[in-house]
Amino acid sequence: MRKITKEVSSLRIVKMTLSILIMVILLVSSFCRQGVSSASYPTTPIVFSNISDNSGDYPVVCYSTTKNGYNVNGHIYVKFEDLASPLGGTYTLAPGPTYVLQINGQTNAFYMSSTTFYSTISYSILDKSTGQTTQYSFNFPGTMPYPVMTIDGYPCVWVQYAARALGSLIADWDGSNNRFVIYDWRVNGNNHLSDTNTYLVGGKWLSNWDSNSTLYLAPHFQLGIDNIWSNPSSHPDYDRQVKIATTVLQSMENTRKLMGNTPYTPSCVFRSYWYNKSLLNSWVWSWHMKGRAMDAGNSAMRDNVKNDINAVAEYDGFLYSTNPNSVTQWDEIESTALASYLHGQRAPRNQDNRSGPVPHCP
Repeated sequence: MRKITKEVSSLRIVKMTLSILIMVILLVSSFCRQGVSSASYPTTPIVFSNISDNSGDYPVVCYSTTKNGYNVNGHIYVKFEDLASPLGGTYTLAPGPTYVLQINGQTNAFYMSSTTFYSTISYSILDKSTGQTTQYSFNFPGTMPYPVMTIDGYPCVWVQYAARALGSLIADWDGSNNRFVIYDWRVNGNNHLSDTNTYLVGGKWLSNWDSNSTLYLAPHFQLGIDNIWSNPSSHPDYDRQVKIATTVLQSMENTRKLMGNTPYTPSCVFRSYWYNKSLLNSWVWSWHMKGRAMDAGNSAMRDNVKNDINAVAEYDGFLYSTNPNSVTQWDEIESTALASYLHGQRAPRNQDNRSGPVPHCP
C-alpha cells in the first residue's frame, strides 16, 4: 500500500513539474512573439507627405497622412506594413523569417534582430545600335545602425534607412515638431498615387555606395561618371543619392542611337531635394527629383529629339510627344525657348496637363 502511495505521489510531482515547464515554455514563447511592449516606448508620429515648395530647408508638408511609430531610446521605428502602405508598396512575410518590402520593381529584404538588409532589382536595356538586350541586376546590401525588432507582436524597422531604401525623396527627423517626416511623390493622404515605373534606388544607406561611380546601369552609361546620381549638397546624407526610372535609362540609350551613336555625357539626371534647391530657377516639382528626367547635349540634340518625338502643344514650358514610334521615346522635352540643351522626361501627363503624376501642393 505504501509503495502504491509513493508511486502516486511521485506521478503527481512529475505531472506538476511538466505543467510548470509547459507554462514556462508558453510564457517564453509568448514573450518571443510579442518582443517588447509599446508601453516600454513612447509613440511618435510619422508623417508621410508629398513635396511642396522649396523656400525652406525642408519642403512644406502637404497631402499627408500619419502613422504611429515607436521612439526606441531616441531611434524611430515603424511597423513594416505602416511604412509600405502610404508609399504604394507592399509588405510580405517570407520564410526565415524575412520581412519583404516591394515597390516599383524593387525588393528590400530585412531580417529579425539584424542590421543587414538587401536591396535588389532586375531589369533589361536594349541597345538600339546593336539590337542587343542586356540584363542587369542592381543588388546591394545595406547596414542599419539599429536592428529589426518586434514591438507589440509586430515586426518593426528603423524608419530612416528603410524609407530611403524604398525611394522616398527625404526621410528625416523633424525636431521642431517632434515628428519623423517622409517625403515621397506617391503620398496622397490615405490613398497613395499610382506609379507604374520601375526605379533603381540607391544612396549612402547601402554599403560602400560611394565606390560605385563606374557601375554600368546601361550599355553606355555609368552611375557616377555620367552624372546619374545626385551632386553633393548642403545635406551630405543625400550626396550621390539616386532614383532613376529604367525608362529614362532606355531613352538615354535611344538618344545616343538617334545622334548617330555619338557618345555623350549627361550634365544631370537625378537631383536630391537640396541639390535641386541650390540651382537657380529650379522647379519645386522637378522631374529630376522624381527620377524621370535627363539634361544633356546642346541645341542640336534638343532639336533632333524634338523632331523625333514630333513635339507639339507647349504647356508649363514643356512640349509633349505625338509620335508613339519615336526612336528616343521621350514623353516630353523642355521648351526650346527655355532650354538650349535637351531636357527629356519620361511618364504620362496627369489630368490637368501638368508634369504629374502627383498632385501639386499649394
